[in-house]
Amino acid sequence: HSLDVLITGLNELGGTHRFFMLAKLDGLELASYSSDTRELKPLKEWAVQAVGVRYLRKKTEEFRLYEAISRVVTHRWMAQHNQTGGIHTLQLHVNCVLDGDTPVRGHFRFAFDGQDFLVLERNQSTWVPLAPGALNETLYWDAGHSWTLFAKEFLQEECVATLRSLLRGGTEALGRKGESEQPAARAGGNRRLMMEL
Repeated sequence: HSLDVLITGLNELGGTHRFFMLAKLDGLELASYSSDTRELKPLKEWAVQAVGVRYLRKKTEEFRLYEAISRVVTHRWMAQHNQTGGIHTLQLHVNCVLDGDTPVRGHFRFAFDGQDFLVLERNQSTWVPLAPGALNETLYWDAGHSWTLFAKEFLQEECVATLRSLLRGGTEALGRKGESEQPAARAGGNRRLMMEL
């Protein structure tokens, strides 16, 4: 089973910045956030029951902060690429995977303008640059430690705990044990989904 959080920050002509998030359980869309509504919106009622209203409120506040951060990071990455205008995207795919009840994989994977940029895997302690311009960013994040520590802790703890809660809640709410597993089976198991940040 996998939990995927797909985020896209879009810097448009004229400097407007838009932000979108979509959360999926085994490919089933569960929640969304956008800079238009500035609210985390559950797409399945059982998901609300599985994680709780307090968790959703906390995540709404966090996504409002991430929206502001994505604007700053997009501009910093534009500067690294000597770009002063135009349309640019910053994408993030956060993923964690369970095999039974055992965490087996997970990552934070960033892309800039559609090109893989850098990644932090669940079992790594530092970011890995995936593009020539990403080395400075990996050094910046690893030196500051706070973002790297947050990402590692999220992958090892919160993402896995949330995935377990959603699996329990989905099974109970749907009333049939196999129901929450069907999307993964149709999709062929774990897939890498580059999300729109």
